[in-house]
Amino acid sequence: MEIERDLIAAIATPAGLGGVGIVRVSGKGAKQLGEKLSNKRLEPRKAHYCEFYNGCDLIDQGIVLFFKAPNSFTGEDVVELHGHGGPVVMNNLLQAVCSGGARVARPGEFSERAFLNEKIDLVQAEAIADLITSGSAIAAKAAVKAISGKFSAEVHRITEAINHLRVFVEANLDFPDEEIEDLDLEEIKKNIRNLREEIESLRNKSHQGLMLANGITVALIGSPNAGKSSLFNALAEKEEAIVTDVPGTTRDVLKTTITISGLPLILIDTAGLRESENQVEKLGIEKARLVAHDADLVMEVRDLTNDEYAFSDQTEIFEERKLVIYNKSDLLENNPNNAPENHLIVSALTGAGIDSLRQTILDKVGFKNDEVSFTARARHMESMRSATKVLLEAEGDLINLNSLELTAEGLRRAQEELGEILGLVSADELLGKIFSEFCIGK
Repeated sequence: MEIERDLIAAIATPAGLGGVGIVRVSGKGAKQLGEKLSNKRLEPRKAHYCEFYNGCDLIDQGIVLFFKAPNSFTGEDVVELHGHGGPVVMNNLLQAVCSGGARVARPGEFSERAFLNEKIDLVQAEAIADLITSGSAIAAKAAVKAISGKFSAEVHRITEAINHLRVFVEANLDFPDEEIEDLDLEEIKKNIRNLREEIESLRNKSHQGLMLANGITVALIGSPNAGKSSLFNALAEKEEAIVTDVPGTTRDVLKTTITISGLPLILIDTAGLRESENQVEKLGIEKARLVAHDADLVMEVRDLTNDEYAFSDQTEIFEERKLVIYNKSDLLENNPNNAPENHLIVSALTGAGIDSLRQTILDKVGFKNDEVSFTARARHMESMRSATKVLLEAEGDLINLNSLELTAEGLRRAQEELGEILGLVSADELLGKIFSEFCIGK
C-alpha cells in the first residue's frame, strides 16, 4: 500500500460539548498551515498560545502544537489545534484547515500512515482501536500492553526462530556437499514440534485477549415464565426487562452490556419458546432461535416449580456452549430436596446463586483475567492456527533427506502466516478493511 502524501485533517476529540477540542493535521505542509491559522512561528513540541483565524475571521483562542517528522505519531509533520470543545468551534476550525489545503481524513487514516511509515506495526495499530473502544479497565490495560509491543515481540520471536530453522534447512539444500552441520532429522522434527507448541501457547493467551476485545454474546432462552427476564435484570443489576406473570410478555430481543471480572458480555433476553398462534409472538420466538444460534453462550433457564423443568419447544444448541440454569429456588425453600442435584440453581428474585452463575459463565467461556496479557483479533487467531497446521504438515513431510524441500517450504509458509499478524505481508485490501474500522481522527 502506497502512502498518500497529501495533507489530512480531522477532529480528534469526541462529538459534543467539552472544555477542549482538538483538530489534528498530518502531512506535508502541516507546519505552514498551522502557522498561517495561528499567526505564530511554530517550534517542535512547544505549546503556543494563539488566536485561530480563517482569513480575517477570528474562530477561537487556544493552543497550537507542532510535531516535526519523523518524531510524531504518523511519522509525518503533525499539527494539533487545541480549541474550546464545542461542535460549532471544532467544525469551524476543521473548515479553516480544509480551506488551507487539507482534506478530511478517512477513518483510521492517521493510524494507517503511522503503520506505513513504520512507527507502529499492524498489531499495535489495531490495539489503538481496542483501547479507544475498551469496555473495562482490564480491557484497556490489555490494549495498552499490545500497543507497547508485548504481543508483537512474541510473534517476532517465534517468527525469527522459524526463520533460523528454515535458513539451516535451506543451507543444506543449497550446499549439500558442504559440511555445514550434520543433519539430524529427529532434531529438526523436535524443533518444529517446539515451534508448534509455542504458537499454540501464544494462541491460548490471545484467545483471552480476543474475548476482551470482542466481548461475549450470551443469550437467555427458555419457556415462558421460566424467569429469563428476571434473571436478565439480576445480572444487569437494574430493571432493563419488563417482568410480569403473563406468559409471552417478552416479544422481542432485549440487549444490555455488562462486565464480569472485566469481560464485556452482551446479554440478550429473548421471547419464551412455545407453540403460539400469535403472529407477533411467533416472530419473537423465531428471533430467539436465531439469537441462540449465533450466541457465544446460551443460557437455558428452567423453572424449578415445573416438574418437567425443560421447555417444550427445544432448539438445537451445541452442548459445549449451553449452560442450564434452574431458577426460582426461593419457591423451594420449604422442600429444597426437590431441586435437581449437581445443577446450577439460582433465584433471580432474591439473588441467591447469582454470584456463582457469574463465575460459571466465565468458566464456561474459558475466560481467566489473570491470564490476559494483551488484546487480540480474530485474524491473529486464524494466522496462528494456519501456521500451526502448516508446521504439522512440514513435520509429517520430514521422512528423509529427500523431503527437505517440502519442509523448507512449510517453514516459509508458516513464517508468512505469522508475518500477516504484524502486517509484514498483508494485502492492501486487508489493510484497507482494518483501518476503515477505526474512528475518524485516529
